Amino acid sequence: MKTKLLLIAPALLMFFFAAVVLPKANDRLDVTAHEWGTFTSVAGEDGMPVPWFSYTGPLDLPCFVYNFGGSKILIRGTVRMETPVLYFYGSRESSVNVKVSFPQGTITEWYPQASPQRRSNNLIQWQDVKISPEVTPDFPTERGASHYYAARETDAAALQVKSEREKFLFYRLYPPVG
Repeated sequence: MKTKLLLIAPALLMFFFAAVVLPKANDRLDVTAHEWGTFTSVAGEDGMPVPWFSYTGPLDLPCFVYNFGGSKILIRGTVRMETPVLYFYGSRESSVNVKVSFPQGTITEWYPQASPQRRSNNLIQWQDVKISPEVTPDFPTERGASHYYAARETDAAALQVKSEREKFLFYRLYPPVG
């Protein structure tokens, strides 16, 4: 059976999950959030979705990225959200709270560390995300190349969540078989 790899436009993201960015109490939000990512799906010769298992090869993310502790080998779906990231832009230092909800899927990886309220595999939150447009911090790396680092090549503001620094909030989603 032949299969085709389809990439669905990032604009369709809003139909599958919601990301909410809120200013901290008594703070005027002077920030633009930009969400980026792609969907991967597999279709049969008849154009209908074909269930497939998630990525099962060697880990494709740096070692500092957190994961949900389960096996992705057992997650079967018809669509996979690839490398979604949230970038932030602003003219001054500010702070936001971020919540991503994916009611019928699984959030399997993320960085920086999410808030302790993250107790569900379909919800992730970051509290007190410090947005610093004028700061160029050292971001974590590991030996060897990774496509993860290419996502840092933007003019987005540097972020800090507790002691961890990054250019974006990263998370990966797997929807269930439809």
